[in-house]
Amino acid sequence: MRNTSTSVAVLGGLRAPGLARAACAALLGAAMATSAQATVVGFNTAALFDFSDFPQVSYLESGYKLSFDAFGGSQALVVDGLGSAGSPGLVALSGGLFTLARADGGLFSLLGLEAGRSPFDISGLASPMLGLQGLMGLTPVATQDLLLTASLDNFGFGSNWTGLSALRFTTSGDALIDNISVLNVVPEPASWALLALAMGGLALTSRARAQVAQGGQGGSAEPQAMAVARV
Repeated sequence: MRNTSTSVAVLGGLRAPGLARAACAALLGAAMATSAQATVVGFNTAALFDFSDFPQVSYLESGYKLSFDAFGGSQALVVDGLGSAGSPGLVALSGGLFTLARADGGLFSLLGLEAGRSPFDISGLASPMLGLQGLMGLTPVATQDLLLTASLDNFGFGSNWTGLSALRFTTSGDALIDNISVLNVVPEPASWALLALAMGGLALTSRARAQVAQGGQGGSAEPQAMAVARV
C-alpha cells in the first residue's frame, strides 16, 4: 500500500484539493475586502499652507498633501467665495505642476472633483485645460484632460483611478479646483487574519496535490464516486 500524508476526496472526478483551492481563493477574496473611508479635500483654510521648505510649498488637509515648487513656475492660493456653494476654492495658476498624495504615503482612489476656469484667468486661452495623471510610484496608470469652463463642473472618475500613490495636476490657464473626493482603503485587522489563513490553505492544498500526484504514479485507479483515505 502506498503511503501518503493526505486524505483525498474523489467526487465525480473532481478531487478535493481543487475544491479546497477554490475555498481558499474565496477566503483570499474575503481577506482583500477592506473598509473604505471617503475623504474630501475642500481647500477651506488658507492657513494650512506650509512654506517651511520654500520654494517647496505644501497644503495639508484631511491627511492629504498638495505639493508644488514655487520657483518652478507653480503657484496656487486659496480664495474665499470661489468654491462650491460660496466656499473657499483653490486657484492653481497657469503653467503649474501640482501633486496630491496621502501624507502617510498610502494608496488611494480618486472618486471625483470640481473644476472650472478661474474668474481671474488672464491667459487668453480659448480652451484652458486641467491635466490629470494618476501615478503608481513613478508609473502613470491613468490620464485625463478636463476642459475648464466658466462654471465649476463636477467630474467623476472610474476604476482605473484606483490604487494611486499620487495624483498630478498640470494647468494651462488658471484653474479653480474644489472638493477633491478621494478614498482611503484601509485593511481591517480581520482581513489580515483571513489573508494568512487563505495563503496557508493554498500552500497546504498545493502540497497535498503534489503528494497525491506522486503517490498515484504507477498505481491502480481509484473509484471516482467514493472518498479514499490513505494512511
